[in-house]
Amino acid sequence: MLDRAVAGLTDIARRHRGATVVVVSHDAVNRQVLAAFRPELGEPDTLPQDNGCFNTLEWRDGTWVVLDVNEIPPGCEGQPDRPAAARQASRNEPPRQTRHRRH
Repeated sequence: MLDRAVAGLTDIARRHRGATVVVVSHDAVNRQVLAAFRPELGEPDTLPQDNGCFNTLEWRDGTWVVLDVNEIPPGCEGQPDRPAAARQASRNEPPRQTRHRRH
């Protein structure tokens, strides 16, 4: 999985040299990639990846640099755990009263 993810990211970086792009992936993939690019972050399973977070990476001179990890967009802190709410709904329990802000 890691090799495919790194190859995909590198291909995107080369095709869009100098541009800013957004790549969306699952937390398990993110953790593996972050740990590979910046080993001092620790083991992949210990890296936080909150729902909706973003990680900032930069392609510099043929090398990946991790700039930010697990950043939450401004104004989104404290949002309800949407997967937990979905699990609750799937068990036929009454939904929690939540408000979702649009971002």
